[in-house]
Amino acid sequence: MRALLASLLAALACAAMAADFAIDPSVVRAGNGTVSALTAAEEIDPGEAVYKPTSTTAGLATCTNATKAAVAGIAINKAYTGQPISIVSTASRFVPGITNLTAGAILVLSKNPGAIAPSSDLASTHYPVILGVATASTNMMLDIMRGSVPLP
Repeated sequence: MRALLASLLAALACAAMAADFAIDPSVVRAGNGTVSALTAAEEIDPGEAVYKPTSTTAGLATCTNATKAAVAGIAINKAYTGQPISIVSTASRFVPGITNLTAGAILVLSKNPGAIAPSSDLASTHYPVILGVATASTNMMLDIMRGSVPLP
């Protein structure tokens, strides 16, 4: 798996930027995922990727910052600052609220806070975070893999 990640990242280092996936928060579902409860450190919508600024809080993740690239999971409910937020960290049948997926497509953390992007969005200086692989037009296998250094 690590060799696959290394070859993918090398191939994508010079790829053109693509648009983030549009997420419909009303259809985000945990599926058979592992759900954790945290407290929102900022406003978070269903389908947004989050990191843990502390052991009990969640904030919007981004691949342009090493700390914020440590994705803890994807939110499955709406929360404002100080409210409870539920996140999914792993799932073989996660519904991310994206309707135009192609089976086999790799989904990554975007440079835009909380957003999910196609793997072609990775660029130089980004901390690569693979969120998972699409298994159908509306489902994905959520299994987060984080790169510890930025792409060259």
